[in-house]
Amino acid sequence: MTSSTSPTTAPEIRLDRVRVHYGRDKALHPTSLVARPGEITALVGPSGCGKSTLLSAVNRMTDLVPGSRVGGTILIDGMSQQSFPVSRLRQIVGMVFQHPNPFPLSIRDNFHFPLKEHSVRGRAERDRRTRLVLESVGLWDEVRDRLDRSALQLSGGQQQRLCLARTLVLEPGVLLLDEPCSALDPISAQIVEEHIHKLREQYTILMVTHNLSQARRLSDTLAVFWQENGAGRLIESGPTGSVFDAPANPITRDYCMGVVG
Repeated sequence: MTSSTSPTTAPEIRLDRVRVHYGRDKALHPTSLVARPGEITALVGPSGCGKSTLLSAVNRMTDLVPGSRVGGTILIDGMSQQSFPVSRLRQIVGMVFQHPNPFPLSIRDNFHFPLKEHSVRGRAERDRRTRLVLESVGLWDEVRDRLDRSALQLSGGQQQRLCLARTLVLEPGVLLLDEPCSALDPISAQIVEEHIHKLREQYTILMVTHNLSQARRLSDTLAVFWQENGAGRLIESGPTGSVFDAPANPITRDYCMGVVG
């Protein structure tokens, strides 16, 4: 993408003792972590250990869950997450989910709809941004002649790249990726992974993955989560190579070796 559609400066995300409850149930023990601009921070660990919950807390998707409570502090370039209106926060902090979720609209309108919602009124400008983000995920040449057809006609891998592009069209600085390749076939997963790698320099990326090989290939920082007393806990984090090659926690060692988890 050109500089006119990419964030001027991706923000640092700093989590200080962030914890989550759903009603009376604790979902995430206090968690402190820093995600830096131009890097990918991978969150790994078994199912049910708070990884997706933590992502949802960062852009306040947890607000949509009745009875949820988030404690601690989330800072975006030093500013409290709570100081942003929710609509603005979710523009700055975009999210891509495990299963592709294109709108049941044309490919073009998957982009024009959110752009209109964020007051981009001129069609020419919406078309320009649409093309740029589709090019950024390698999808433009595949769909340029069928922009007015339903996005639901695309393959699974194409749909996931469309969803990634749709997130980028609002010019976020942060990307939250919740197992973005796990629902795809191996070839489609590889294509999506390659584009995530290309985007890393322009964004601050937090990515949940169960694929340890993918985490090792893509991430700069590795955060390992485990379940303790029914809730997720961050047990170790650091540079990816160091965590894999010289883990401080024996659970991390066993998990990375495939002995547990």
